[in-house]
Amino acid sequence: MVKRRKARRKPKKVLDSIPRGRAAQKRKATQNRQQSAHPVPHTTFLDGQLHAAVLASLLPERAEEESVRRGRPTLPDNLLLGSRNAWLRFLEECWPVVGWPLRELRKKEGSTIQDIQRAFATVAGKENDSHAQAFLRGSPQPVAAKELRANRIKVSDLHYEIQEMQSQRQRLELACLEAENALREASPGNRESIEKEAERRKARLLEHDSDLLRTENEAKELDARVPGQETYWYCSQLLAFLRKGKYAVEPLNMANTLAGLSQMGWYGSFARCSRVPRDPYVHFPYRVFQVVSRIWRRRPKELSHRPTEFFKGEILKLPQKDDGTRNALCRGCRDLRLAIEECWEARHREDFMPYAIAAAFLRNKERQKAAAERVLEESEMLPGG
Repeated sequence: MVKRRKARRKPKKVLDSIPRGRAAQKRKATQNRQQSAHPVPHTTFLDGQLHAAVLASLLPERAEEESVRRGRPTLPDNLLLGSRNAWLRFLEECWPVVGWPLRELRKKEGSTIQDIQRAFATVAGKENDSHAQAFLRGSPQPVAAKELRANRIKVSDLHYEIQEMQSQRQRLELACLEAENALREASPGNRESIEKEAERRKARLLEHDSDLLRTENEAKELDARVPGQETYWYCSQLLAFLRKGKYAVEPLNMANTLAGLSQMGWYGSFARCSRVPRDPYVHFPYRVFQVVSRIWRRRPKELSHRPTEFFKGEILKLPQKDDGTRNALCRGCRDLRLAIEECWEARHREDFMPYAIAAAFLRNKERQKAAAERVLEESEMLPGG
């Protein structure tokens, strides 16, 4: 039997491999000659970027491309994601209360900014109130994105200018005081010159006070106007997200939408934040809502009485090695029972019932309880609580 001769395999190309052969050596020599013919001048870095003139002389095409790409500065990724996480915490903690009205606004035709404000007014005054106040801070004033950005920058610049003017006023005041002291100690020959200098310094102080007052009034006017414009921007952008009807109304999607406001539009914020996965930790109120919602969907459709026993059985079926939700529901079985009975008597709509039960359970769990209630709560605990 004739043995086959093994074909010689070509070596794999490695990025850092040394070129071999005459052709490769020739290419390398040509590159070296080109580099020696056009030496790269010494350049310095300023904040991580080459000087614009050197970049334009070396790489005109690249410089032109960078000039086209360069646009309005936007939020850095770390600040944007930090804002997304803060919004996510707020929404998950109040979702049993605000989730339902926001879902209804999506279905409602002709929903308005006032509807958005009414949805968040129910959680005003609670933890993370600053996020709710973004929709309630002032009377909504229609504004374009460009005008809002300009007003925000102008407010910041005016406050910085006021601080500088106040420091300058102190220096002018000291100069006037110095001239008055010099006038009291002046000799008859120098008195006229010192009087003129004192008058000049007083005139400068009066002119400076007039400019300072005008700047302060302008800053106050903008301080009163910008909150209303920001409120309009938050409400209108969230309303645009809900009207889009493409994405689920859930805390993560809404946090992605709201993270970049009011420095960008809702879609730009959503597109950037959606690329980054969320932290696996889910806050307790939203976990309770998810469990209650799943149990409610599994209930027997022909059920005609309060589903308290059905909920108890489903809670015991939850995995014991979970995030602590099963243990909390087992320990708060009495609070859950009272919440179910309250919502059942109120005859809420079926799709609203999970929100109502979760909100009532959390409300019962957080309120102060007397000794008798604590004993009854312990007596109704489920195994594993």
